[in-house]
Parts: sequence; structure tokens; C-alpha cells
Amino acid sequence: MRTWTCILDQNDAVRYEQNTTPVPWPCDSVLQRAATGISLVAHANHYRTPEDTHYTAQWFGRRTMEPKSHANHPPCSGFQATNSYRQGKMKTKALLQTYCWRMTTLAAIALATATNNTGAQAGPDPASAPPNQVAPPVKPELIVTNRPVPVLFLIGDSTVHNADEGLKGWGDVVGKFFDTNKIRIENHARGGRSSRTFQTQGWWDHVLAAARPGDFVMIQFGHNDASPLDDTNRARGTLPGLSDESKEIYNPITKKHERVRTYGWYMRKYITDARAKGVTPIVCSPVPRLPKQTVQPDTMQTNSYAVWAQQVALQENAFFIDLHALILRHYVGLTPEEVKSKYFTTHDNTHTSPIGAELNAACVVEGLRQLKDCKLRDFLLP
Repeated sequence: MRTWTCILDQNDAVRYEQNTTPVPWPCDSVLQRAATGISLVAHANHYRTPEDTHYTAQWFGRRTMEPKSHANHPPCSGFQATNSYRQGKMKTKALLQTYCWRMTTLAAIALATATNNTGAQAGPDPASAPPNQVAPPVKPELIVTNRPVPVLFLIGDSTVHNADEGLKGWGDVVGKFFDTNKIRIENHARGGRSSRTFQTQGWWDHVLAAARPGDFVMIQFGHNDASPLDDTNRARGTLPGLSDESKEIYNPITKKHERVRTYGWYMRKYITDARAKGVTPIVCSPVPRLPKQTVQPDTMQTNSYAVWAQQVALQENAFFIDLHALILRHYVGLTPEEVKSKYFTTHDNTHTSPIGAELNAACVVEGLRQLKDCKLRDFLLP
């Protein structure tokens, strides 16, 4: 049986951690805090039946469940939830309960709204979902339509969100640069996805279902788009370039025929879909991998997907942040060994350490401040 703990950090970002052992429930404590206008209440009132002990962190949808059903119930987002316990029913708005295992960290590991508190389907940490896992069906009855603040959706791959030990994506830390009393940051990035598979697996559908006019979406893909189109491992690649070219393939993962498009085609679809919902799209070039040589100011390496991302944004008159170039400027004068020791880990040359994620997030904000007509700037902290 898998159980999860939902963790709300100081930036109101939510992540999930899988528990390897049952987590004991604290007693006689209530924590209440406000986040973007939604009250979060953590209750721990002697719910220590054997079933409750094994049920450490779950999401409650619009349903009533007895404690015995909790342990095997998969996570799902919950709003206006009603939950049955032996001490009676509890009803709260945006109720998502998780009881922390350490009373001293109740303020950080406690009841939290879903990562997708706008109504997009929630679940275990996105980065821990297998690369070939498809999204669950969108459930319209769980979509919240009257939320008090706009949302900045982040979509991308594991360079945007990463839950592996010792690693971070820039989307995991960028929230601290925003006034989260006025805007909600939701990191929907999924590890292992390309611009193609984030759409074909249904993850983009969840963002669109939750999106409302006045929201924003930052789009960063490219690291996985050069993969094979139809291999038996992930089948996630896209055709190179920006044209409307396509190729018919048999996808061994889905066991279906599929028409694969270019990277530019999928990126244009994100922009078009977002605008159709009244959402402002912001395209980001993919973050750079570890440089192969010392970075010089006049010879910074380029990347095809960074160029194509910029060209798509220009073609579609969309906002663009050249994240690839902004980050490389901070590497100028550093050898590959110095860059790796400071911003990467021994894991690989693609995924950043927490310090590297902080740098990349700061570069996102630096690029955003340069977009004079982008209203998302208004939500940045001074």
C-alpha cells in the first residue's frame, strides 16, 4: 500500500512525498492559516484507529467515505468535501487533509490545498509519475469556478519540477518571487514529458479544464523532444523544426497509430489553446544543460530548441523568456567542472541542484521583468 504526505512549504508550493512506513497521527491540534483567500485547517483529534494510522495522506473528493475505505483510496482533489469519521462529519471549503507526523513541523507539513487548487486533478507528486503514465480523466464536477485569485500554471519537464532526492526544478522555487496573496502558482510540469507527450497523455487537458480568463501559463519544453518517435521505452520525440510536417507512426507504448508533429506545431497548440481560454501564454526556452567548455560571453553555445521556442513565440506574438541565454550568462567564465559543482549534481548534466534551481528561477523572473506589457509582472514581489 502506498501512502503520501502533502507538504506545504513557506512559498505556498505543494509537493508530495511517498511514505515508506505508516505515519502516526498527531493529536489535539488545530492549525489554521490563509493562503490566497482559502482557509486551510488541519485537524488532529485522536483519529487513531488502525485504519486511520495507515491512512496518512489522502485527498477527499465530493463524497463521504468511512475510514476503512481510506487506506486504499487513490488521491484525488477535493472541494466542499464531506468526510465521515468516528467523531462525526467535518465540512470545510477546499478540504484536503493530511496529518503530519511531527508536531514541531505542523505549520509546514499539514493540511494543504491541492497543488491544483483551481480544480485540476491532483495526485502524487507529478515528477514521480512514470514517464508513460497518462493523466486520469478530467472530472468537471471537481473544477472550482469561483476562485479568488488568478493562477500561474507552469508546464514542462523535470527541469521545471523535480522531486528526486537532491534535485530541484526552477518551478519548485519560483513561487517565492511572487505575491502569493494575489496569485497562485501551480507547477504542473511532469518529468520525462516532451511537448508532444504532455499533450497526448492528457496532462494539458487538466490545465485547460482548470484555467480561467486572466490566468497565465509558462511553457518550457525541448529537453525530451529529440528522443525517438516510436521506441519501446517512451516514444516521446517530436519532429524537428516549426513546420506543419507530420509523420504517421505506430506507437508501441499506446499500441495505437499516431500522427507525430513538429516541436513548433505542439508549441503553437499550447499558445492557441491557452488564448482560447483567456489565458496569457509565456514561452520559455529550455534551460541549458551543463556546458561542454568554459562559457565565454561572445561564444555562448546555442540550442536548436531554444531557437525554435523563440521563433514560435515571435510567429505567434507571444511573450518569450530566453531562459537558455539568461542562465548561460551566469555561467560565463566558469569551467564545466565549476558549473557542475555549483549548480548541478553527480546525478547527471541536465537536472539542477537546489542552488541551480534557485538560479534558474531568478532568471525566469529576470526575463519576466523585461516583458513590459506582460501583466504577470504585476504579481512579482518588489
